[in-house]
Formats: sequence, structure tokens, C-alpha cells
Amino acid sequence: MFEHRRQARNVDQTVNYIYGTWLATSPWRHTFGADLEISGDRWHATSADSVMHYASPVVPA
Repeated sequence: MFEHRRQARNVDQTVNYIYGTWLATSPWRHTFGADLEISGDRWHATSADSVMHYASPVVPA
């Protein structure tokens, strides 16, 4: 699970890191299941201090 700490409009940067950097060089592979964006009481879409979590289903490669 990854933590995104920025405004909602920047979530693509976090997703690009997950798929373009982390997953590409990790010993994991995506299951092609659904990714989850998990927001809680610290999520405020327009706040630079906003926090949400992004989960991608992975298994060992």
C-alpha cells in the first residue's frame, strides 16, 4: 500500500511511480485485480496536506 500526500490532482504522479518505477523493479507482479484508492478523515481533495492510500493487488513474480 502506498501513501499519497498531495492534492487529488497529483495522484497520477503516485500511480506513475507505483507502475513505472516500483513495480517495474520489484520482485512483485500485478494480479490485474482492481486497484483501491482509500481515503479517510485526512483526505481533503484540494489540500496540499491531504493523505490517501493507494493499494494495488500484487503477488510474488
